[in-house]
Amino acid sequence: MSTAIGCVVDSQFDKATVAFATLDIPITIGTFIYTLDQQGKSKILMRIVNIRRISTTVAMTKYALSNTCPPASKSTRGVLIATARIVGIIQDGSLRNILVPPPIKNHVYMVDDDLFREILKTGEETIELGRIFIGYKRDSKTGSIEVMHAPLVVDFTQFSNTNVIMLGLEGLGLYDVMESLLEQISQKENTNVIIIDAKGEIKRRLENRLSDRLVIVDADEAMRLLNNGFGFLYMDVDEIISVLGPKIGYNNVNVLQDILGAIKEYPLSIEKIVNIAESQKVSSGFIEMLKRIWENTAGKFLEPNSVVIIDLRGAKLRNQIQLVHVFFKQLYDEMSRRIRKGESVRRFIVIDPLELYLPANEFISDDLTLACREQIINVMLKNRLFKLSLIGITETPSMINPLALYLAKSVIVGKVIDRREIEAISKYFGLSKRVIMSINENQFLLKGNLSPLKDEVLFILGERSV
Repeated sequence: MSTAIGCVVDSQFDKATVAFATLDIPITIGTFIYTLDQQGKSKILMRIVNIRRISTTVAMTKYALSNTCPPASKSTRGVLIATARIVGIIQDGSLRNILVPPPIKNHVYMVDDDLFREILKTGEETIELGRIFIGYKRDSKTGSIEVMHAPLVVDFTQFSNTNVIMLGLEGLGLYDVMESLLEQISQKENTNVIIIDAKGEIKRRLENRLSDRLVIVDADEAMRLLNNGFGFLYMDVDEIISVLGPKIGYNNVNVLQDILGAIKEYPLSIEKIVNIAESQKVSSGFIEMLKRIWENTAGKFLEPNSVVIIDLRGAKLRNQIQLVHVFFKQLYDEMSRRIRKGESVRRFIVIDPLELYLPANEFISDDLTLACREQIINVMLKNRLFKLSLIGITETPSMINPLALYLAKSVIVGKVIDRREIEAISKYFGLSKRVIMSINENQFLLKGNLSPLKDEVLFILGERSV
């Protein structure tokens, strides 16, 4: 075990007060420390959220340092008093909630990379957001002070069931985080990403990086396909017949019923249909007509192992809202159908910028915008059932419907300077204004159920370890 750097002088279930002698290694807000439980076996992880220096004399009187922390009581340069939020107790390689507060007088230690490797496990079912600042250390060879970081990894299954808001000023790194996320998600098997892009920044970044699985559709083409629905792969036979009957001619309905009746499992792919049709000596003209109808839908948007960008640039705002409304209305019905039929694709829908389609009441100008907002919220409400994550990007959370913000169970915050937006972030996500204003360019804060540390975490981008 490393050398003790301080002691617990007061503790509760959610936080502890720690006293340090003045050290030659910096102790700052965000530094992770740990102490041991009552049995002296398990480590209790804590993160410093406030720190101040007071005179040794004052500290001796207020905290009885002679009894609670003898090392700090001997400091001649004052005492550092820190409030540390309790993150959890490390047991069996996982973080758990503590059942007993940290004992007073317990020694406190700096964390190291090994401790974080124990609880932040990388692997196929994780996504790496960036690098967490965990503290400082002195290089044993050079004697210089070095910053310590650990990979910030989140559970991919949890991510695929969580609505996320990403907010901050454009041009200060937020799109770098999004680019890294989408690149990692696209490499996972059985995933589908749909990006509703009205700004073009995501398209610009991805079109050369994910060209092997990227599909880009403009607004006119997307609307044309959406008007034909999301296809027939998970429809009941009677439903398919009711839709296709008028298009193929009622004299061909019995033929199609026989073909569909021979397929015993979903999805109903056109390849299966063609094979059965050919084995039944159905005319090639009918087969070609069926293929054209079958493929002329928005079903390609939902194909597994694909990334689809619906490029809305150049479309009038009302046409954008109409398209997004139709997309989410059709999506709700389609996902309800697919879940009943056992589809297991993990789906991510990215909207940039979110405030255009999910505005607060004071920014709604007509019934179409209201209807669009309600359709998106309907999908957000069912995201866990649908195995779907909606990721919204915005610079102006104050313009977004409060219910939509509430339904986002995780938030990634970049640099924000507008006081109205800081107020909104603080109000809806429970972050202190001081913390929000302390986020610098190319720094980000994660809060919510995605955080593996069950706490708000400051991170930066860096070379991925996974």
